[in-house]
Amino acid sequence: METYYMFFLEDEVQNNYFYKSGLLCQFIRSYLSNPDREDLRDQFFYITRVINQKDLMTCFKNDLPTYNFNLIEPYSITMRPRWVEVEFDSLQSAYSLFFQWIKQIRKCCFIVEKNGDNFGWLSPLRKESLLS
Repeated sequence: METYYMFFLEDEVQNNYFYKSGLLCQFIRSYLSNPDREDLRDQFFYITRVINQKDLMTCFKNDLPTYNFNLIEPYSITMRPRWVEVEFDSLQSAYSLFFQWIKQIRKCCFIVEKNGDNFGWLSPLRKESLLS
């Protein structure tokens, strides 16, 4: 099982660190491995937003197709105040069964793989039409 962390960051952080995702990943991993360090905790609380769990669950209720997750893939979703922790057997499964639904939310989020090299931004889907 692979564990992925999902964070919603403040707009200022998104704007200033969108192209510095390696630095952002390094900081988040430092915080997660040392959550009792006051300086890291203060910075983490400053750059992350509290997740509105009600909005997140509404997204799933409205848009999530009917899957029998027990038959498809083993998974686990843990919601914390400032991040969501998901476990799937692969990145492909995590994306197809979880992350694609997060794109329905209007804000970017940052994803970090716990024990791997994968990290990056998950940008929202934009429903735009071209006028001709």
